[in-house]
Amino acid sequence: MRALATILALALLVALPAAADFNAAREAALRGDFEQALPELTMLAEAGSAEAQALLGDLYSRGDGVEKNDALAAQWYEKASRLGYSDAQYALGLLYQTGRGVRQDKATAYMWMVLAFETGSVRMWWEQAEYIRNSLTAAQVAAAEAEAKAIMARYPGRK
Repeated sequence: MRALATILALALLVALPAAADFNAAREAALRGDFEQALPELTMLAEAGSAEAQALLGDLYSRGDGVEKNDALAAQWYEKASRLGYSDAQYALGLLYQTGRGVRQDKATAYMWMVLAFETGSVRMWWEQAEYIRNSLTAAQVAAAEAEAKAIMARYPGRK
């Protein structure tokens, strides 16, 4: 029991600086201090932080502090999306809907919108998903929904 308490305490000590580092990097990005924000965000994103991955996606999508690059934005959004980060799922769905940085694919856009709604429960996201759904065949809808369920089953912490 004591060993378990020690392990949990060590895990907490490792996790707290990561959260603090993300918050500091996000604040730096909001201030426009990308020289400070980008290295920290990149390190956190590469270590698996969905929040950092999504924020990097936002920065590349807008060209804030970096050269605008929709393909790189899509890569970061997808990493965060596969970890269940709903804001990134919505952003990635929009990229697939419009073909920015990825091959336009409305079925894939719909799948990411469904996931964004399921994980974030924002009505606007469902309305966007429904808008896309209306342009798909029944087979495309079924395939997209099946893929969404498969991705959700792989989220960290889900059985």
